[in-house]
Amino acid sequence: MMALSALAWLVAAGCAYPRFLMFHLEDARWGIKTSLTPAAEAGARAGEGGRFVPMRDLLELPGPPGVARDDPRYERRRIPPFANPLGLAEGDLVTTIGWLQFAGEAIDGDYHLQLSLAPGVPTPNMIVEIPVPDARFVDSVELRECFGHGREFVRGLLGGAAPTDLGTVLDPPARVRVTGQLFYDDAYVGRPPRGKASIPAATLWEIHPVVEIAAAPPAP
Repeated sequence: MMALSALAWLVAAGCAYPRFLMFHLEDARWGIKTSLTPAAEAGARAGEGGRFVPMRDLLELPGPPGVARDDPRYERRRIPPFANPLGLAEGDLVTTIGWLQFAGEAIDGDYHLQLSLAPGVPTPNMIVEIPVPDARFVDSVELRECFGHGREFVRGLLGGAAPTDLGTVLDPPARVRVTGQLFYDDAYVGRPPRGKASIPAATLWEIHPVVEIAAAPPAP
């Protein structure tokens, strides 16, 4: 009922993002994916950039034990810290560098981006996403500004056009530096690998939401 109420409200409000009309805003850990922990948001506001973690290490980070697909325990809370070699937890602010191979738009309006370890032939990659910067969907003014800047940067890489649902494979890919929240997409636990344009993601960990994305210096 809450999801239907949200849908009716969006129609009445003349939502600028019609793809949302097919998406239940109460589902898919929406509140987690469009926010940061207080500590992470304070760090992002201060421009601290979070902890730098090589993308290869993020790809090898194990999933949190005991988390089921669409685990109801974590619909509205972050997965608690667990023992892992990197000492990372969901909600940590992290920064990494990778090659932006694909840019598309998800059904919830997010910019769905896939980063790979190397340019050229698709290599192991991970998904990072930038939410819609709208007050109806994101509470924090500061985060909405970050999302707006990030989405503008992506459009710049696409010649000014917004990503589409089919998406674009960037040729050549762009080397980028990404900062945001470490997020575990439990909706895909036990399912086939995710990814668009025949570029499968190698992990269920994402950077979501992305609070900063920029061109990275050339690889050494």
